[in-house]
Amino acid sequence: MEPTIKWYLNLGSDNTNSVNWHELNSSTTIYFTGPDTTSNKEDSITPATYYPYKWAEELWISSSNYSNSSQCKLYTSPEKDNQVANILRITFENDSTSTPPILTAYDNSSANSITNQMFGGEPGRMDSKGTNYTPWLKGIETTNKNTPSQNWIFGIEATSNTTTANALGSDYKVTCATNAGSNSAKTFALACAVPSDAIQGEHEWVYTIEYTYS
Repeated sequence: MEPTIKWYLNLGSDNTNSVNWHELNSSTTIYFTGPDTTSNKEDSITPATYYPYKWAEELWISSSNYSNSSQCKLYTSPEKDNQVANILRITFENDSTSTPPILTAYDNSSANSITNQMFGGEPGRMDSKGTNYTPWLKGIETTNKNTPSQNWIFGIEATSNTTTANALGSDYKVTCATNAGSNSAKTFALACAVPSDAIQGEHEWVYTIEYTYS
């Protein structure tokens, strides 16, 4: 039987005593933003001019065109020592998976397209929307409440093989270490980097979790 999948983002003030798992649905939008975002105003990420890319400073969610948004205050850019482990939580209710779940991303809910600029820069996939970078989205499975090691991702320059590690976008995936048991959860840390040659505007994506069941 297929497990029931639910998605949550941690809006709590810490990772142990004040965890607040906010359930996500099809109308929820996750925003990686700049540092001056408020509950009613989005601050765009300004691409770096002195470095090949810039990590998103903040993470917010909203269910209505960015009004009354809520900040995921535990999120920090991954180069900092205090990067928090359990930002995203995916639960598997009523049954287990037959293989380890896989977290990735596409630019539509049908999971069949990666034409957005944030995916077009993959090595070997250069197109009119592409850049000289690997996918902007990154993720890592976290199995406890500790923080990932500092610099758990190396950047997004396509010139380095290490930059494809933990990338999210079609063939770039984060595979969990084990199957998901019945009524269990998988947790992840997330990040997003914006390259210096990014086209200005909103870039949309859809996180997906892939799994098999019996």
